[in-house]
Amino acid sequence: MASDQSRNAVLITSLLKVGVVVKDQSQRDQLVTSSTIENAEKTFMESKEGDEIRQRVVDMGETVRRAMDKGGVSRLELDSSITQITR
Repeated sequence: MASDQSRNAVLITSLLKVGVVVKDQSQRDQLVTSSTIENAEKTFMESKEGDEIRQRVVDMGETVRRAMDKGGVSRLELDSSITQITR
């Protein structure tokens, strides 16, 4: 695994809770089998946990869109940065 993949995995699965663990960090040197992928996919697509993950992704997407809309926090920060750079 590349150096940032394990941190990204923690971000996605533990902090944001918008993904499922496919392989534990202790198994990083082993190949992922098709059955492991199948089990992760089933968790994501056919379980209550998967339903909750998909809902969190939808909610997060709405939050990001609002932040980038005119007057949104991220949009204001981006506009401010552009103004600073173009002075």
